[in-house]
Amino acid sequence: MNTRKALVSILMFLSVSLSACAPVATSMPTAMPSIPTTISLTPTGVPTPAQTTVSSKIFKIPMSVTFGPDWYYVNVYSPQAFTLQYRPANLLIDFLIVDNVTVTLFASGDPPTHFPFPDDFAGYLKSSDYFSDITPKIPISLGGAEGYQVDAVGSHSAPIKTPFFSFNDNNFKEFVNSTPQKFRFFYLDGISGKRLLIVIGSNNGQSDNGRLVNPLPIDQFDALMPKVHDVLDTVVFSKP
Repeated sequence: MNTRKALVSILMFLSVSLSACAPVATSMPTAMPSIPTTISLTPTGVPTPAQTTVSSKIFKIPMSVTFGPDWYYVNVYSPQAFTLQYRPANLLIDFLIVDNVTVTLFASGDPPTHFPFPDDFAGYLKSSDYFSDITPKIPISLGGAEGYQVDAVGSHSAPIKTPFFSFNDNNFKEFVNSTPQKFRFFYLDGISGKRLLIVIGSNNGQSDNGRLVNPLPIDQFDALMPKVHDVLDTVVFSKP
């Protein structure tokens, strides 16, 4: 009797142990989870280019421009001008509405003369002793608008920087001084009824954190022009 009970207990123990080891049945999902079809290849932590839309309250020509982290926007507190500054080097892109601007003409032997911004800006460069190495005009299309590009080297014998371009109603100016400086100009007429001059240049003789800055050497300026054109290629002018 005791032997039979012991045998039954052993069989029951084995039955329970095998049940505990058996896999638990699960129901299969009726549909597989969806897999993303678009994968971002931008590395984590790398900033993407930022589009800056310049409203008509900030700049009288509504427009947008896209640039990466090497550039930053500088508001010069005028609806007629703003600047993009290049972080790695002393390089600027100035966007300037020139309908209320005075330029200075300097010719050897004559005192400087001042007159409104001319329709023939390339002709002004050729007639001023502030500029040399002036290139022929190159037709361009920018943001759907037509205009031209002209390069020049600006300098002046005066020991201090001299403005050749100034607004009549704010303090923004463009300068030359005794260190030769390369400029690239883009002139576009008739954008929202206004004239636009884009000036590529450098800070020149201005104090930067307590020190004087010199313009970029001409070869370095030329080497950085692809960076500038990458930004300008993104410009889009909007309807007012």
